[in-house]
Amino acid sequence: MQAMAQVVRWQGEPLNGHFSFDAAVVEINTVLSHVTSWSEFIAFVHPQDRVEVLRAWRGGLPGSVFDTEFRLVINGDVLHVRATAMFEAVGELRVLRASGLMHNITALRSAERLLAEQGDWLEDKLLRRTRRLAKERDHARATADAKSLFAASVSHELRTPMNAVLGLAQIGMHESADSVATDRFAEIVRAGEHLLHVINDVLDLSKIESGSMTIEDSPFELQQVVTQTLEMVRPLAVEKGLQLSAEIVEPCAQTTVRGDATRVRQILINLLSNAIKFTARGKVDMRVYGDAGYCCFRVTDTGIGMSHSQLQQLFRPYRQVSRPADGHAAGTGLGLTISNRLAEAMGGEIRVRSRVDQGSEFELRLPMSPAGQTRMRYPLPVATADERGPTLLGLRVLVVDDVAINRSVTEHLLRLDGATAEVVVDGEEAMQRLLDSGMPRVDVVLMDLQMPGTDGIEATRRLRAAGCNVPIIGVTADPSSAAYSAAMAAGMQDRLLKPLLRETLCESIDDLLKSDRGGVREQAARYEIRVSDATAEALHYAAENTA
Repeated sequence: MQAMAQVVRWQGEPLNGHFSFDAAVVEINTVLSHVTSWSEFIAFVHPQDRVEVLRAWRGGLPGSVFDTEFRLVINGDVLHVRATAMFEAVGELRVLRASGLMHNITALRSAERLLAEQGDWLEDKLLRRTRRLAKERDHARATADAKSLFAASVSHELRTPMNAVLGLAQIGMHESADSVATDRFAEIVRAGEHLLHVINDVLDLSKIESGSMTIEDSPFELQQVVTQTLEMVRPLAVEKGLQLSAEIVEPCAQTTVRGDATRVRQILINLLSNAIKFTARGKVDMRVYGDAGYCCFRVTDTGIGMSHSQLQQLFRPYRQVSRPADGHAAGTGLGLTISNRLAEAMGGEIRVRSRVDQGSEFELRLPMSPAGQTRMRYPLPVATADERGPTLLGLRVLVVDDVAINRSVTEHLLRLDGATAEVVVDGEEAMQRLLDSGMPRVDVVLMDLQMPGTDGIEATRRLRAAGCNVPIIGVTADPSSAAYSAAMAAGMQDRLLKPLLRETLCESIDDLLKSDRGGVREQAARYEIRVSDATAEALHYAAENTA
């Protein structure tokens, strides 16, 4: 058993130098069987361990313990051993003697060393892999950031000249006496609006892929979002002679929920626009209902439908799986990709069912919790710019922009709707004009954010610090959330993106001033929303301009 365990007995007398092992020492090393004195034994102890062993041996007293781990070097082999013994005084002469055991632990220490080396190797490998992954992550982030920055820069550079192109086209469309020229200008405006949609789609996809897309969580009214969405796509349906309707199943009509109203509206506009685009005749319906904690928006059309293979490619970017029912250009192929990514970002999904020549059904499912508020019912604005007439009549608007063509375009657009426009070239002039008590009062300011010298952000900040409370709307070609946050933090009330469209410009000013005065816009809706519940009060709006 001693031989198997590599354990031997030993004894020695420190004063006279006697030292010996029992016969089992040959199982450790045969050389040790010839050791007869302490000096012979200590010669085999590793030089680095010798001092400690000598100290333990010479410091022994009756009743004390010798317990030391050290190395032996024999013919080039290194043995790890642990020696334990009890010191005692024996015989009549009370000779100090140590007797005990020595254990060969070379195999144990070798195993520990191998484990340590393996651990170090694994740790080094893990560290190298972590560094590689971190490098790949940083590279991916840098690539995504560069892509997002590139998209934002391209968007900014495109929006700036488009502001002049679309502005002049709108002015020509409304001021031209020649019907043919008016139609040509209108085509330029429509083409420019389509290009804007393309720019917005590319920018949104870049934000999503770079992880910079943010999702808001605030209360909003479902019926209000549905009404606004239908109003925005109604002209498309009217142009093609399609019936457009919506049904809100109780209690959704009475519900205020938490979520991102802007992103929900964006998805619904895309789904409805696609349904109209790919439907030549018939109708497009939207049904809103609750299902096990989800708010569901189901859009159904009677259009051309899709095959199974087309459905497999539906949410891939830059893919158009079918041609529009009217044969016109289909767009970028990004709308559904962005809508699906946004739905997933909000914890939901988009489900699709379709058959060729029998129409399609898209269902947006979002987990929306009630916000604990009672919804107020009221119709939303829908009239077109031509129907409503000059809504800015009598208003004085200060236009602040360093680019002459932008100032000229904005001034003309404002005058088309009855406003009086003043123009200045930078933030310094704007501050001088607004803080001069001898000048006529300005009702609202259109402030360009990016200008040389004192830009719109700094000018607004100084105006607010000086006590100026005139409503200020920021105007910029930068669609980023950072630009919007900076504008709001400086004291602006709203932000408009270039290029400025006449209707959007007028509605933004109108809404801002009426909100500032506590007023409510009163205009009639032009389609019908049904609230389907036997006990609910029916809401019927005029179905004018629907097939």
